[in-house]
Amino acid sequence: MLERKNGSPAVLAVLVLYRRSLTESSTFQSLCQAKESGIKNIRVYIFDNSPEELHLDDRSFVEKNSDWIAYFHFPQNISLAKIYNLGIQARTNEDSMLILDQDSFFQPDFFHSFFTAEALHPDVDLFLPLVKHNQIIVSPGKWNGFKGNYLDSVRGGRMSAKGMTAIASGMFVRYRFLLNEFRGFDERFKLYGIDTYIMQKLANSGKDFFLLPFQLGHELAEYSIEPVEKKIFRFEEFVLGSLLLTEASRINRLKCTVFLFYKAIRHSWFYRNTGFLKCLLSIPDSGYKSVGQDSEN
Repeated sequence: MLERKNGSPAVLAVLVLYRRSLTESSTFQSLCQAKESGIKNIRVYIFDNSPEELHLDDRSFVEKNSDWIAYFHFPQNISLAKIYNLGIQARTNEDSMLILDQDSFFQPDFFHSFFTAEALHPDVDLFLPLVKHNQIIVSPGKWNGFKGNYLDSVRGGRMSAKGMTAIASGMFVRYRFLLNEFRGFDERFKLYGIDTYIMQKLANSGKDFFLLPFQLGHELAEYSIEPVEKKIFRFEEFVLGSLLLTEASRINRLKCTVFLFYKAIRHSWFYRNTGFLKCLLSIPDSGYKSVGQDSEN
């Protein structure tokens, strides 16, 4: 059980791995650097969706550091929503949960930035870092009801959550919101859309979020070089997440469908592969119900 030290809040970091060792995860290495720098009030839960467990050296490291690291292996590859809900349930007396993927990187100042902001804004429940890709702001972004859009500029600090979205990795969320108002992630979300989901819930509660004066290093799968089959898989998961996010509005569902067809056609032309259109056409209107099923990460 963690306690506040030097007035700073206790944080439970939820780290998701997939086919990556601890030494290969820039996120885990960043967490270790933070601990070594003197930030003591961090507990890390590692959820590994890989087919195989960590190798012996990594398992030995976890066992030696069991006072602040816990490891859980899910070879069946459970959804991100299920993992985040496990993170909520794992709380002892932590003040906030930190959501992390395996490919983020940050200096210990990341935590200091959060500690300062959360003390100055006790009524704010969600804190985000700035995320850029090639000088383009990718998080936070605008949400127009059926798709996200990049911002040209952002001032930082306290911001309204209405009409906004963000990347989940690097997101600090107070447990009081997760337990009392948010009440858990929709476990139909497998891979995409879950970050917009929590931002929508925050907006519906009429709350603000705080954009930290810190830029998080983050590798975006959308811009990664990988086999076209993996791109098609990611597109299918994107479609399923988009359908979930727009299920409450017929107008937004219609706009979303048109946008998805445009995206499928553009990808099919760019990659010279009709698999994007085929996977979109193979998903019936009720297909989003399969989002919670297991699939490759």
